[in-house]
Amino acid sequence: MNYRSWRIFLLMSGVPSVLSVIGMIVFIPESPKFTYAQGDEDGTLKILQRIFKCNTGKPIDEYEVKSLIKEQEFCNENSAKNKGFFRFMWSQTVPLFKHPHLKNTLTACYLQFGVCLSANGFWTFLPETLNRVSLWMESEASKPANPTLCHIVNSFDRISNTSINEEEHVFCVSKLELGTFTNVTILLIFYILSLFTLSLLIKRVGKVLIISTINIIGGVASLLLMFTSIPYLSIAIYFMMLLSIVNLSVINASTVELFPTSLRAMAVSISMMIGRIGSVGGSNFLGLLIKNYCTYTWILPAVLLFSGGFLALTIPNIKRAPK
Repeated sequence: MNYRSWRIFLLMSGVPSVLSVIGMIVFIPESPKFTYAQGDEDGTLKILQRIFKCNTGKPIDEYEVKSLIKEQEFCNENSAKNKGFFRFMWSQTVPLFKHPHLKNTLTACYLQFGVCLSANGFWTFLPETLNRVSLWMESEASKPANPTLCHIVNSFDRISNTSINEEEHVFCVSKLELGTFTNVTILLIFYILSLFTLSLLIKRVGKVLIISTINIIGGVASLLLMFTSIPYLSIAIYFMMLLSIVNLSVINASTVELFPTSLRAMAVSISMMIGRIGSVGGSNFLGLLIKNYCTYTWILPAVLLFSGGFLALTIPNIKRAPK
């Protein structure tokens, strides 16, 4: 195995996540609302005492709360927990697929699937696409007047098919343009700026409007890629479609608000699992489409993002944060 530089980079990229997890386990307490929902009164009181000490600087003995009222949520979760691990997990999963949570569960899963397939699926092919566009622009060979992105990407496959060696079926573009890294860096800067902008707007306009707007913009960008014949404009539109990935954080936040505390973790986990299936399936399926039916490949993310944008308008209770 050739241990190339990208493998070292991938290993180093995982270090911050490991350090963050260790720091959270050691220094950050669990949410008292969560431990209460799990039926752990003593653990909840200890966390509240710790929060009291950090906020006020006073000793724990001065904290006046000595016990918690046992609401219905506390009693239900505590009884379910005593039945065993699998029954407890079953008790958290089954309600998500029954009334009144079924509609919200399916909506969250569909939104996650559409965004992950469209953004993460096409993100896989972004570096190769950018590299081919850069090489195509610098090439001195004769070029068509109005090339679409699909024409540029597939032009390298046509070169491989006309190779002198007819037995060679695998064609690899080994030259990597520096502009590829520059363009990816620009996209990531826009991604950070988009998240910062969302943090400022989310309380003013509400989550539903943000989800719908971003999805619809991504869907429009996907359709435009079928007809745009200016290479650098095609790349900008490609970036616009990929920025729909910022919706994932808003969708997760909305999912949390749609379910009671005892079901939130499982609801987010299931919807994110469906989203990851969309990412993996999209990466493999879109690869075949780009090679054989590139022009029509953009219809799939357009349909998913458009339908997800309009479906988000039906999500209840998260239209605007309370003043």
